[in-house]
Formats: sequence, structure tokens, C-alpha cells
Amino acid sequence: MKESLLKHHLIDHLDKKGYKYLTEVPFLERRIDVVGNKEEKTYSFELKVANWKRVFQQALSNLLCVDYSNIAMFKNKVHLLNLEMCKELGIGVLSIDETGKVENILDSQQSRLINPSLYNKISKQIEGYNDLQTILSFQSSK
Repeated sequence: MKESLLKHHLIDHLDKKGYKYLTEVPFLERRIDVVGNKEEKTYSFELKVANWKRVFQQALSNLLCVDYSNIAMFKNKVHLLNLEMCKELGIGVLSIDETGKVENILDSQQSRLINPSLYNKISKQIEGYNDLQTILSFQSSK
């Protein structure tokens, strides 16, 4: 299964839960797959269908710039993660099956590693997107 399908299912889930989100958000020398915002908290979601060690490194580095960092994987691959290590570091884990059902395997914990400068940079990207959505909604209602 492809990462694009995983992303599609996650975005559907975030929409239903009332998140505002951006995809492929620039951060340092890479991109965060999905960054969500809800109730003034930021959440990152790293998606992987392969390269399990890399997803852990990405989720860990995201703790510098978001309130909560998560990994989302297809249900049949979650067993490949070190869930105990994710729990110790506060990284959440979501499993997504082929029908799009999302299950919370492990709750993420509020980051204790936030770098204020990096956090503000990510927050401003989300705020800019939310402001643009408000403007577009207002213009389309005229």
C-alpha cells in the first residue's frame, strides 16, 4: 500500500475530528508529512509504509517544533515499531487499516523538547494557512 493512501485516510480522520492541517510542511532540511492544529495545540504526523527507523527519527525531531508528535502507519505494520521507546519519548502511534479506520495505539505526550524559535515558525505557517482559508471562505460567500 502507498503512503498517499495512508495520508488520504489520515486527512479524512483529521477533518472529522475538527483539525486544521497542512501537508508537507518545511522543517529544517526536510518536510513534516502532516501538521495539524486543534484547540491551540500543534500536532505532527509522520507517515511511513517502509523505512521504520527513519520515521522514528523524524517523529523525535518533530518534538522540537510541535506540542504533540505522532507516527501513523498501516495497521499491519505497527508491530515493526518499538512501542515502548515511543511511549518513553511521548511519541503517539496511530494505526490505519485499508478501509481508513484510524485506531489510537499510543497517546502522544506534550513535548518537553520544544525549541521556541522552531515552534513559532511552524505555528506561523499554520496561522497563515488558516488566515488564507478564512479569506477564501469569505470571498466565496459573496
